[in-house]
Order: sequence, then C-alpha cells, then structure tokens
Amino acid sequence: MLKSKKIKLAMSAFSIAISFPTMAEITQVEKIRSLLITPYALSSPYSNKFITFGITIEKGCYLRDLGFYVFADVEGGNVNRSPDKDTKFVSPENSLDISAEQYRTSVNNAFEKISERYCLDVALAPITDIGMGDRSYFEDYGRVYDRIKLSIEGFDEDSSVDRALADKLTADYLSKVYDKGIDRLNAYVEGVKANNLSVTYKHYPLVASAENNDELEKEINEGKSKWGKPPSKLYQGYSEIEFKSLGGDEDVELLISKRKELFKRISSNDFIMLSNYLFLETDFTPYIASPYVQNDEFLQNFGGLIMSDDLFQLNVRDIDITNIFLNADLFIISSLKDAKVFINKVSDLAESDEKFKVALDNKFEKVIKRFPIKSTL
Repeated sequence: MLKSKKIKLAMSAFSIAISFPTMAEITQVEKIRSLLITPYALSSPYSNKFITFGITIEKGCYLRDLGFYVFADVEGGNVNRSPDKDTKFVSPENSLDISAEQYRTSVNNAFEKISERYCLDVALAPITDIGMGDRSYFEDYGRVYDRIKLSIEGFDEDSSVDRALADKLTADYLSKVYDKGIDRLNAYVEGVKANNLSVTYKHYPLVASAENNDELEKEINEGKSKWGKPPSKLYQGYSEIEFKSLGGDEDVELLISKRKELFKRISSNDFIMLSNYLFLETDFTPYIASPYVQNDEFLQNFGGLIMSDDLFQLNVRDIDITNIFLNADLFIISSLKDAKVFINKVSDLAESDEKFKVALDNKFEKVIKRFPIKSTL
C-alpha cells in the first residue's frame, strides 16, 4: 500500500482532512484522481470534476471559476437539482402528452437559465430505462398489459385467445409509445445541447423490472450482501442495489430493436453511465462489475467516455474492483472513504500488473483530453 499524507478536501462550506498517497507517487495518483467525479474539492488540479447534489448546484459558477467542470442530475420529474421554479421543465413522462417541439422548447428554456446561473457542464440525463416513473420516457410492459386487460370486456386469464389479444394490443400500443418516447428523449438531448452542455445516457444496458421468486431469492440476497451496502449504511435518497433483467421480456425486446437508432445519435462528446443493477444474466453481479462490458461491441466502439453510477451504492471496501476499473473511464463516488479506498485499490492494481498500468494511462489520456485543466486548484 502507498504511503500517505494529509490532504485537505473542501465540501461545500467546510473542510475535511483525509489521507491520500504522497506526492512521491504524484503521476500515478493524479491520474487516478483525474478519473473521479465527486462532491468534494480535492486539492489537486487533476481532480476537476464536481458532481452537485441538492442546493450545491447554486455553487456551480463559483466551482467553475475555481477550475471545475460541474455535473448534476437534471432529468426532469422528481430528479431535478435546480432549485428555481423557472428552471423546471416538463417531466419525461408528461412529455408524451405534448409535441416533441413543445418539449424541446421547455427543456431549452430551462437549461438556458441553468447554464447561465449554475454554469453546468454535464447533465446526468436522459434516462433510457423502462418504467422509472415520471423520470422515464418508456412505460413498463407489465403495467400496460394489466391496464389493457381491464379494458377488454369479459377478459379471461385462462383463455389463450384473450391473452393473445392483450399481448397484441399491448405490443401495438408500446410500439407507438416507444417511438414517441425516443422522439421526446432526442428532444431533451437537443434542448440541452443547444446550451452547449453535454448529456449522459443512463443507464446502460437497457433494463426491465424483474420479479423475484423463491428460487431466485437466495441468490439475489447473496448478490446484494456481496456487492451492495446494507440500507443502514446508505444516505437518505439512496436505496440498495436492485435486481433487474437484461432481456427476455417483450418490452425489452421491443425497445432494444428501436434503441439502435437512438444510440446512433450519441456523439463522442456525450457520456454513457453503466448500471449498478444486479442481473440474472451476470450471475447477480452489478453490470459495472461484470466482464460483459468488455465484450459489448457497442461500448467498445463508443467514442465518448463511459462512467459509473455512484459507487457509493457498492461495497467498495470489500469487493474486487478489477472489472469496475476496466469497464469505465470516469467514476462517480459520493463518499470520501470510498474514494480513498478506490484510489488505493487502483494504485495496487497498477503497481502489480502492467496491464492495469497501461489501462490507467489510456484512461487518463482520454479524460484529460475531454476535461483539460483550467486552473490550479
């Protein structure tokens, strides 16, 4: 383990002291720091990516003046970090009730004010997941199916004819709705980019809700115990990692066929956020920590940067972070303790294996090109 010294970190209006590796290892340590997105002002010119939560977005222009790039969740709906009423815009769910042009205008007007007041650089949105409430552009298949069943007079669950009819009506409805959802999602992206901000497509891969059963419950709980923090260790606003499905359901198959066109629009200035969900297909391993990412042709050919979701949700202290490090270029970590652990673990990987040292060098070059140092912090 590397030697360490005290370095002061500022969080909002106060400072916190924490141990980090010494300046003797500055090259390697600074490269690792450059990959982090945190809600803390680390005393390093390479730690220049700041994620804001709650009212800290109001410090955005101050942070930019210090040399930071400012990130925030501004999705619309229940997740919108901007505190001002005149910067609110139509939620993704409600965007389906208006035209794409109206929604684009709503987003554009809001982000024009957000950009001016809070100096935001990267919006951590749009949501590409299915069935995420008012944050989502796409309805869940099961919920629509249940609604359509109720609309069919005399529907009989035991009747294959009735079930087939409900399936067809649901698929027809969702095909139109998903097309509309992709139009609105693209309208969000256009509205944001009109104000010279970047967007983050999240979460990858596309997921659907998965129901637990008695056979899976034990494995799911073992996966949660291994990879995730217990709820008692999570801050308000966070939940334990969830179990989801990568595919197989009708809604996933339908939307996957449609999202290919959506992802063609992603530019090298955009970002993709990998999911922390546990998947049956990854042996109850979070996607961010699975080898699947390294075999994903789309991700391997993607010209932009790939980031993690907040690693605070995961048990960073005890888990193997090898695949997590290999799978992403940027890492959101909202916990100071977890940031320290992550830095030390990546340092150990880079020291012990040339493959990881090369990977670190490559990630650093990509990240520093995208986020060059603007001033000395």
